[in-house]
Amino acid sequence: MDSFDRLPQPVRRAAALVHIGLRDGHPHADALVDLACALADRGHDGPAVREILERLPADLTPGDLARLGRALLDGVAFGSGSWAALEHALDVVRRDLRAAGVDGPVRLTLPDWDPEADAPRVEFRGFYQGLPVEPGPRPLLPMADAVQEVVIEESHQVWPVCPRHGLGLHPADERAPVWRCHRGHDVAPIGGLPPRHTPPGPHPRAPGA
Repeated sequence: MDSFDRLPQPVRRAAALVHIGLRDGHPHADALVDLACALADRGHDGPAVREILERLPADLTPGDLARLGRALLDGVAFGSGSWAALEHALDVVRRDLRAAGVDGPVRLTLPDWDPEADAPRVEFRGFYQGLPVEPGPRPLLPMADAVQEVVIEESHQVWPVCPRHGLGLHPADERAPVWRCHRGHDVAPIGGLPPRHTPPGPHPRAPGA
């Protein structure tokens, strides 16, 4: 089988929905059936595909769904694709949210209102970042940019903030992914911001931030 990112869009989208269900602890039979059908239509007839298509969805237990979902994702090499790389990048950026005391769930998802999408958007407190995240060869920078966008849009405050100047930081990647102050100096690697000792959360917008 082709590498995951080279598979047809319907397969990538169906696999992403299976991944989301497994990740969030509530796999859906419909998502597994969609992926199994998409694979069968392309001649991929493995044991997991056959089992899903031969059984009634209502007969699949949560354990069955988890087992078969993992088997389908392994079969399409989901872990080698851009979604998996972006999930890892999001884990890194989450460290900086925690360091600033920013709470609320942040995750990669496919909004229901964009049924053709297979590239993820960042969701924070139920608010979606505007454009899908395009990973590229180094996914940490676009992920930091996307998380920053959705946090600022949802909270109407600046995040992250330079501890020295109180100004907003932005992702930069000349040699390695870092948070850079608007004054021009690098503050910390992305994922390595120090814990704040001021009130938690994003900060109100300030002139020049």
